[in-house]
Amino acid sequence: MVLEHLYQGMSSPKWQVKQGSATLLALLCKQHTKDVGHCLPDVVKHLIECLADTKPEVRNTALQVFKDVCNDTIANPDVKPIMGFIITAYTDPVGKTTEALNKLVMTTFVSTVDAPTLGLLCPMLRRGMMERKAEFKQKAALVIGNLCKLVVDPGFRHFCCAGFSCVTCMFVKAARSEATTPVVEDRF
Repeated sequence: MVLEHLYQGMSSPKWQVKQGSATLLALLCKQHTKDVGHCLPDVVKHLIECLADTKPEVRNTALQVFKDVCNDTIANPDVKPIMGFIITAYTDPVGKTTEALNKLVMTTFVSTVDAPTLGLLCPMLRRGMMERKAEFKQKAALVIGNLCKLVVDPGFRHFCCAGFSCVTCMFVKAARSEATTPVVEDRF
C-alpha cells in the first residue's frame, strides 16, 4: 500500500514530489528490504521513469536510490559485479545497452535466480528483445535462457513463467521468427 503512494508521487508532475517520493523509497527499502525486493520489478519500472525526468535533481536522486535499492535487495553474486553497468544502461539506454548486454552475456550464471534479480534484469532484456538488430535479440535470448534454468523454487518458477517469460514471450517469438542464426532458435 505504501509503495503505491510512492509510485503515485514518483509520477507526479511536480519534480519536488518525485524527488521526495524516490528518497522515501530508499528509506523504506532500508527498513523493509525483503518486502521491497519482492516488488523490485515495479520499483525498477518507476525508477527508470524518474531517470528520464527533465530535472537533474530528480535524475540524480533516482540514480542514487536505484543503486541503494539494488545494493540492498539483490543478493545474487553473479549479478552484483555487473549491477553498475546495468543501472548505467538504464540512465543512457541508447549508449549503454550494448555494454550492459555484453556484460550479461559474458556472465556465468551459477546462483539461483530470485525476484529481485529478475526485477533488475527484465527491463534490460525486454529492451534487447525489442531492438531491430539480431545481435541484441541473440544476446538477450542467451541471457533469458540461462536465467530461466536457474529458477529452482517451484512457486517462484510459476511467477517467473507468468511475470518474466510471458512478458518476454512475444519478443522471443518475434526474435525466433527473425533469427538469422540458430542461437536464438536453440534457446527456445
